[in-house]
Amino acid sequence: MAQDRLDQNTYNINYRFDNKTGRTLNIDANYGRYANESERQQPNRYLAYSHTTDQITRLIGPDDDDPRANFISWENLAEQTIVSFNFSAPMQIKSWWNAYFNFSASYLDNQADYGDGAVVDVQAFTYNIFQQQTFDLPAGFKGEVSGWFSGPGIWGGVFKYETSWSLDLGLQRKFLQNRLNVRLSVNDIFFQSGWEGVSVFDGLTSAGSGNWDSRRASLSMTYTFGNENVQSRKRKTGIEEEAGRVGE
Repeated sequence: MAQDRLDQNTYNINYRFDNKTGRTLNIDANYGRYANESERQQPNRYLAYSHTTDQITRLIGPDDDDPRANFISWENLAEQTIVSFNFSAPMQIKSWWNAYFNFSASYLDNQADYGDGAVVDVQAFTYNIFQQQTFDLPAGFKGEVSGWFSGPGIWGGVFKYETSWSLDLGLQRKFLQNRLNVRLSVNDIFFQSGWEGVSVFDGLTSAGSGNWDSRRASLSMTYTFGNENVQSRKRKTGIEEEAGRVGE
């Protein structure tokens, strides 16, 4: 199925005022076309194309008065073109082993010319991979291995970031007639989910990196109280009872 679509939401969320320059940015307009093919419990394939004029984005540039300082400001790109593809598939590898895979890729082209050599001419191919594996283990245990990998790409208008990835593990078991659920999980085991990159714009080269407490272990326990076999009883309202009498 293919469909032409004008993104109405863009007009609602992308109207901004730049505090640094004291001016209001142009509202961007987006035209997109996409094709989607999927069936229930089957692989999903998605292909999309979008072309945006006056795309509102972030740029890292030098201060007009002191070139040694830089600011992250809101600006309008003249044009932004994106071609993207997404593929996802759940699958059962064995009776005790289930998996889910997702792969997405896109090509991005940012274009703008603000005069005096301040030009944006950036192209990038980026991709993302996500996978989740769940296992039925002996002695009633359930295990999970999940993770993602993000290829290099662009943030804002010109900031090119490097690859990042994460691997998570989980182990779960139920006790006391399945009333007590105990789960142990470890996230970002190799501590690789941070970011780093470089921006080159208007004669200014900026490099940055960051991280957070993404590597952590947690132990959770939940207990279910009450009788799980009790079914809730639906009570009729006065209107429903009157409708029943009328039908008699």
